[in-house]
Amino acid sequence: MGIGRVREVRLARVMLEQMRTRQWTKNVFVFLPIIFAKQLGDLSELLRSVAAFVCISLAASGTYILNDLMDLPEDRKHPTKRRRPIASGRLPVPLAREMIAVLLSTAALIAIALGPWTVAVLAVYVGVTVSYSARLKQVPLVELFMVASGFVIRVLLGSAATHIPSSPWLLLTALFLALLLAFGKRRGEIGKLGDDAPDRRRVLEFYGLPFLDRSITLLAGCTLLCYAIYCTADVTVKKMGTEWLVATAPFVAFGVLRYLYVIEHGDHAADSPSDLLLTDRQIQVAILLWLLTAVGLIYTH
Repeated sequence: MGIGRVREVRLARVMLEQMRTRQWTKNVFVFLPIIFAKQLGDLSELLRSVAAFVCISLAASGTYILNDLMDLPEDRKHPTKRRRPIASGRLPVPLAREMIAVLLSTAALIAIALGPWTVAVLAVYVGVTVSYSARLKQVPLVELFMVASGFVIRVLLGSAATHIPSSPWLLLTALFLALLLAFGKRRGEIGKLGDDAPDRRRVLEFYGLPFLDRSITLLAGCTLLCYAIYCTADVTVKKMGTEWLVATAPFVAFGVLRYLYVIEHGDHAADSPSDLLLTDRQIQVAILLWLLTAVGLIYTH
């Protein structure tokens, strides 16, 4: 392999690193509408959901790069963020700008192909993400709701792409779960970093562990309650043809409690939820069992 080829491969790896493909795991939320509408076996709807997944993944990567460009002066002074591709100089700024244009443009073209509602939802996602990066990530509580809204938007994108409406209870479950993950991440950061936490993320100086712990307890309860109501609601039972979807609730409860345990005691307390999903075996097993049980109950009736 020639020197030029080696450089191209290294640059491609750096570009993938900058796109933060590990974060794409959260984009599986776009598949919830077809799963719970018993349309997973419909190839046309499945392909539209896959297209929505690719769309939101490319858009998310584009906004990640934009965020890093906006934070470049601070990241270069940060003890860990300075190792990111742009801050470290491994990815030239002009190339990073070109990546933003290509990623967002491609996402927009996919959204256009999926229909006007998908375009509208994608525009909301980009607007929320850019607003968060520009200013709102420094505003206590607002920044957490902005992060959590991204998960709800992903569900709505899946609905828009497939023209399958989402249950309000399912959307509430997604919102409270996302808030739980966001509050939990902040709790993990403060618990692990202590007094140094504000140096890693300035907004952390406005949060205290007692407040975060009370909020996490409330949000965990809201998540489980909304999911249980969704599973037992008349409209859900009628659509699924079974009243036993509630049997998946224990797996949700275990996953939530395992997450709370990890952020308080685990070695990866300050990791993002996406990283925990890729590294924590117990959470992975809980999600797999939930998925298998849910699909089995929904598609065998």
